[in-house]
Amino acid sequence: EYDNIRLYGLKTNMNVYQPWMKVKDAVEEDTFSSYSATCYYFAEKLTDELEESEGSAPAIGLVHTAWGGSPIEDWVDDDTLASCSEVCYEQSKGQVGNFDRLGYSLFMWNTLPYVNMTIKGWIWYQGENNMGWQSPCKLGNSARNQGYSCLLVGLVRLWRNLWSATPGTTDPNAPFGVVALPY
Repeated sequence: EYDNIRLYGLKTNMNVYQPWMKVKDAVEEDTFSSYSATCYYFAEKLTDELEESEGSAPAIGLVHTAWGGSPIEDWVDDDTLASCSEVCYEQSKGQVGNFDRLGYSLFMWNTLPYVNMTIKGWIWYQGENNMGWQSPCKLGNSARNQGYSCLLVGLVRLWRNLWSATPGTTDPNAPFGVVALPY
């Protein structure tokens, strides 16, 4: 039914490597069950809405690069980190798999390789590790350039700027969906 949806997944601690393929092929190859349900159901709902309003839905490509247990600090560059106070930069140091996590490594490895793609938007589903009961991190205030709130605004700005750097590709105001879990 959702033959317009294409999946791609970077091998991470949450995902097996998923080369570009249709959903039915991922099911046959037994990689679909490891794919992000949030990501997939978003595409399914988007397909339904586009078919209802437009009569058909275009091909929708999903790129899954999440790393479970990562703080937002790992997904931005040093300038974005420096622009916010009360961030948990120390929390983002340590090991990720066989790699040293230097605060910006997931930004370098899981984000930058995709900035040459033209995309229509993002889904950001992260935050528990910055807001959990054991976390020293602060929700903060984006207007005061503090904590997670500041970093989230900075991440959206950074990613939109990176993807739209080449005119005529990604819209500089492309939608950025944020999934937030109540604490």
